[in-house]
Amino acid sequence: MNENFDDFNESEINDLVDKFEEKLKKRQAFFFDVEEYETLIDYYVENDDVKKAELILKNAIEQHPDSFSLLLKKAQVFVYSDQPEKALKLLNKLEKIEPENSDVFFAKGAIYSQLQHSEKAIEEYKKAISGSEALDEVYLNIALEYEQLKNYTKSIEYYTKALDLNPDNELALYELSYCYEQADQVKESLRFFTEFLDNHPYNRTAWSVLGSAYNSDNQIDKAIESFDFAIAIDERDPSAYYQKATVYYANKMYNKAIEIYQEILDLKLEYFLATPYFFLGECYEKMEDYETALINYNLSLKIDDKNPDAWVGRGICHFELRKINEALLDVKKGISLSETDNVSDYKLILAEMLYKENLEGDLELYKEIIEQHPDNTDAWLDYSDALRDRDKLDEAIDILELAVKSYPEKLEFPYRLAALLLLSGNTGYAFHVLSDVMNMDKTKKNMQEFFGYINELELDEHFLDIIEEFRRNIDDNQIQE
Repeated sequence: MNENFDDFNESEINDLVDKFEEKLKKRQAFFFDVEEYETLIDYYVENDDVKKAELILKNAIEQHPDSFSLLLKKAQVFVYSDQPEKALKLLNKLEKIEPENSDVFFAKGAIYSQLQHSEKAIEEYKKAISGSEALDEVYLNIALEYEQLKNYTKSIEYYTKALDLNPDNELALYELSYCYEQADQVKESLRFFTEFLDNHPYNRTAWSVLGSAYNSDNQIDKAIESFDFAIAIDERDPSAYYQKATVYYANKMYNKAIEIYQEILDLKLEYFLATPYFFLGECYEKMEDYETALINYNLSLKIDDKNPDAWVGRGICHFELRKINEALLDVKKGISLSETDNVSDYKLILAEMLYKENLEGDLELYKEIIEQHPDNTDAWLDYSDALRDRDKLDEAIDILELAVKSYPEKLEFPYRLAALLLLSGNTGYAFHVLSDVMNMDKTKKNMQEFFGYINELELDEHFLDIIEEFRRNIDDNQIQE
């Protein structure tokens, strides 16, 4: 906890830093009181200049050898210089000197958190509760550790405690919203944030997270209304605008999303204009207005040419406009820039383009995707389709059998396997697979997709009659159960 920054305003901190830098430049000795030294140390740590922080700390301890707070700073500097063991050793010594000092417990908790020892971190943070002057921060850190352990019930408890003491804590509000979502407690989330806003009606962040909760509960109108309240409280903060636009986009209300993104641009709410231009491109792409989508993707890339999503989006637009070479180059560029899990989806888009255009390399790319990203469901299915269309039906069946064996919980795979087995004439095996998967498919969503796929395969009429009879038998059995 860097409380010393709170004791000095920005101008005073800058004057102090200038004074220190001037003395350092002239190689003059320097002397400051304890609070000034702590402020300087915090400043250089915050600015990632640990070397200067260490130099200041050395002088500070020489000039104030009896200062307990400077020894605490020394432990913190050990942490920032990636020496957590030395920090813990020093803190254990300090704990013996002042066994009730909450700052020592808090510092130990922070170190254990950095070492990803959440249980020990929680133990130390809880020791800090009784004597802490920043109790909301202690509660917040306990909640964060429980969240790391995926104990969302306890996280919710401690985020709530933190907000009782400091209702303006934005991190606590956002994390509490996340924990309610992860715990599948949407109704409880709605109840909490509604009551919270009864007491704090001008809390912009609370209105935003309430909007997110309503969205999760499919109450779209109330979600939009909540975001509107957040915007009314702070018309210059773009975050609520983005959240509102995201809800419209997710519900395929692209024109309304476009209005919001255009408003962000018109009001100059966003310094980094690449973002709204990119989202405009996405909306127009979804509306199949590829020319306008291209204009916006290009505007985004002109500002930020490192965004892989924008390159891939531009590639899709070029493909739909039959500019195949440009499309392939764009998607390849997006793949080269991507450092996230999205890279498998980008490769899948490229493979699909190659496949649709009968260009070489699609089968090799599909194979690469399932080897490097085997959890990509669409890759397995698209690979089997590509093999089938290349008259490699046996290989397609082999791929799907491997998929079923590797991911038995993904019901799309046995349904697709059954379809291709029917196409190959292996009806006995096909109906065995179909019987098993239909009994597992409680929602019947995948079954409907299966019948749609079957219709596309143009199977012989007697196969379709047998399948329909099979489906009726399955449905009758489930009704009797």
